[in-house]
Amino acid sequence: MKSPLLQRLAKPLHSEPFLGADHLWVGVSGGVDSMVLLDCLLRLVPQKKIRVAHVHHGTGPFAYCALDLVQSYCQTKGIPLSLLRFNADPQQNFEGQARQARYAFFQSLAGAHDLILTAHHADDQIESFFHLLLRGANLTTPLGMFPQNAQVVRPLLQMSRKEILNHAQKAQVPHVLDPTNSDTSHLRNLLRHQVIPELEAFHFRFGDRLGRWLGQFHTQQAHLKRAAQMVAEQHWVNDGLARTAFSADQPYLWPYLLDLFLDRVGRPFLTAHQRAITIDWLESGQIGSWTTKSGTFYCDSDALVFWPHFEFEPLPFAWSVELQWGPLRFFLEPGPAQSEQFHLFEDWQLSGNFSLPVCLPKHQKERYRKEKLPLRWRSILPDLVTDRGKMSWTELQTLAERELIRIKQTQLTFFSSNPTMGSAPGRGNTST
Repeated sequence: MKSPLLQRLAKPLHSEPFLGADHLWVGVSGGVDSMVLLDCLLRLVPQKKIRVAHVHHGTGPFAYCALDLVQSYCQTKGIPLSLLRFNADPQQNFEGQARQARYAFFQSLAGAHDLILTAHHADDQIESFFHLLLRGANLTTPLGMFPQNAQVVRPLLQMSRKEILNHAQKAQVPHVLDPTNSDTSHLRNLLRHQVIPELEAFHFRFGDRLGRWLGQFHTQQAHLKRAAQMVAEQHWVNDGLARTAFSADQPYLWPYLLDLFLDRVGRPFLTAHQRAITIDWLESGQIGSWTTKSGTFYCDSDALVFWPHFEFEPLPFAWSVELQWGPLRFFLEPGPAQSEQFHLFEDWQLSGNFSLPVCLPKHQKERYRKEKLPLRWRSILPDLVTDRGKMSWTELQTLAERELIRIKQTQLTFFSSNPTMGSAPGRGNTST
């Protein structure tokens, strides 16, 4: 039996990367797409290379029917089967959790010289394109799937759903139908059953045209990302990505530079709206911040910076002892002009504590703005609270200007790839 799909797959499956792989791990859900892919592989490649991975979601009768089918099919064909029983967190998005669990499971099974095969096809590509656009994709968003991404390969990505169904009928491939795929209250199903068929009726070979455009778009994205990487390498600083990277002559690189920064600091989540406002801040020279679950993102006066959440507990004061205050390390020592007033500080040495300001007074805010102190430092520079009263950080700086005390500071960095210590802002200097 030679279906058009089988004929189209014969050549690629007998070439790289399939030819040199030790094993082919096939993600099989029990639906028609993945069962057809498995059937084609059994007809075209040595069976000893094939392994099946199935994720059981336990979401209803369909899931149990699919599990029974995959287990019995693999047993009949003598194919090794690995099974994951997935339990979702009801408080989180199910689809996102399931996708992460599937790929993590596949990666845990695959050896260094194995491939992971999924059954995504050309119609999935079209649906994903519109789905991503409607959900707010930006210029850096991959608007489709790639035929290969590291170990993950999609052999059917150039094939249509029509070709897959044709093969399933001719080869009598067993499969189960997921009833939720017909529910048009879900956006992807609405696109599949109503929107895309209307477009295809107006534009001959609509899917082929879109596929070619996506290929060109991905090529342009790759070039822009490489250009942004070259710019970023010249502007990384200990505390983040300097704003000087965002040249007015190259605004088309800004979204890619923002992506590179977020990747480097662990990808804190920013919504499409937050990203757009951040680009506006960069364009207009403004500053701002976003609080996320993992920390705070700053579009600051000198750099893009991400700080994790810090716990600020009162910190006992001590002369000439290095103290760590969130991202700041500092120590205070008597200055050369302290002899007449040193007795003021002897009491503080016994009972003083550094603490987080409850509210910055107006004059302190004005000084910080006047001296262009980066936003990220303004709310965390501590007050020194003693039995005799409270001194703000700006008042301590005034004492330092009068040489009654000295303040020495070093700033912590959070890039694991760059453990070098940098200089923290001293009296109103911006961080570099």
